[in-house]
Amino acid sequence: MTTTTFDQLLDGMQPQAGDGCYGATLTEDWLQGRAAFGGLMAAMAVRAMRAELGPERPLRALLTAFVGPAGEGGLDITAGALRSGKSVTWAEARIAQSARVCTTLSGCFGDSRASAIRVPPPSMPATPGVEDSRSFPSLPGITPAFTQHFDMRWAIGDMPMSGSAQSEMGVWVRFREPGDFGEAHIVALMDLLPPAVLQMQRAMKPISTLTWHLDLLDTLDADDARDGGGWWYFHVHAQAAANGYSQQNATLFTPAGRALAMSQQSIAVFA
Repeated sequence: MTTTTFDQLLDGMQPQAGDGCYGATLTEDWLQGRAAFGGLMAAMAVRAMRAELGPERPLRALLTAFVGPAGEGGLDITAGALRSGKSVTWAEARIAQSARVCTTLSGCFGDSRASAIRVPPPSMPATPGVEDSRSFPSLPGITPAFTQHFDMRWAIGDMPMSGSAQSEMGVWVRFREPGDFGEAHIVALMDLLPPAVLQMQRAMKPISTLTWHLDLLDTLDADDARDGGGWWYFHVHAQAAANGYSQQNATLFTPAGRALAMSQQSIAVFA
């Protein structure tokens, strides 16, 4: 299988005819089963929104709906601003394949402002170190194809489909080819892990993210927020699961141990 790095895919996005229109090509090494890795889809949409808005305002929040699967081949991405105020800009993006909508996103980009209100972000939980954590190998034909682009070390929780009683995971993660690390990489890392309840299954059954809300707790100006070579720590906890749906929260910590992003995810479970 020919592989394409994360940066090559994003840098390969090309403007098309029409305002805010871009074309991209999804390669088979970024699939999970027959569908694209959702974190990559969101990252490409953020790259398109950023191209339309410019670099000035940091990304603060991203709301993503995975409407349908996208497979290997061409993607059509449209992006543009919805409203731009004194300090906040709202933008939207849509990804389609063969005229079928696959993913829709709304992004909030906002300037920093002076404020007397400050609440410290969550602290990193006690966890085994990288060297004391279990490696998650990428196995052709067994694990999703896109996992070959990442290193993962399981520190808390059990492996997918192990019949575990746990609904919490803590995993050290990093790109194998980090490139010029930025907001698109953060977005992809935040969707890297399988749902926390997948470890509770004993056999592979369909499981799919429906909606995903990501919040950045700070700008990406600090050195630790741009550390593409270090190990990031991803902590995920299923808050509830019933009637074929699960809701989970996640926090991403920089290699320096600082919480940088949080997310909430709604998942359809067919087991």
